Amino acid sequence: MGREHMENSAVVKPDRQIDHSVKLSIAGRPIELLHFGWGSTVGDLVVFDCTSGVAFAGGLVSNGRIPDLRDGDFGGWLEALGALEKLSATVVVPGFGPPGPATRISDTRDYLRALDNAVRSQYHDGVSLLNVSSQTPLPAFASWKQYSALHPKNVEQRYLEVEREEFN
Repeated sequence: MGREHMENSAVVKPDRQIDHSVKLSIAGRPIELLHFGWGSTVGDLVVFDCTSGVAFAGGLVSNGRIPDLRDGDFGGWLEALGALEKLSATVVVPGFGPPGPATRISDTRDYLRALDNAVRSQYHDGVSLLNVSSQTPLPAFASWKQYSALHPKNVEQRYLEVEREEFN
């Protein structure tokens, strides 16, 4: 943006760790930092501007892009999305993709559920880890960005999680 536009700006360094939901007032504006637990990462926080109804969802929500399960807790992620849907947000700013109405939260949840159902089906049909990523396409999400890069990894990760559930 250039020096002229940024001259009155300052980077504020964090001075505390947040591991639970907190209500704050920033310049007289009510803000909530919402920690729904481990979802897409262990440190997920949603920043909710109570006045405008805008929720900054971070990696919990992806609009038009395959979410990355690498650091996620699958069940916790679904729970966090459910809690986020109950928020009175008018606009959700995702970690990936364009901002949109709160109804777009369900897109990420729909992918996660479709992935889980498909992987469980393949697992119970005896498909091996070696073959599962090539045999578990999700055509409804194939047009999303990073599909070819992230979806096969997500399939393999979810497969290993489903396998681990069986032995726990």
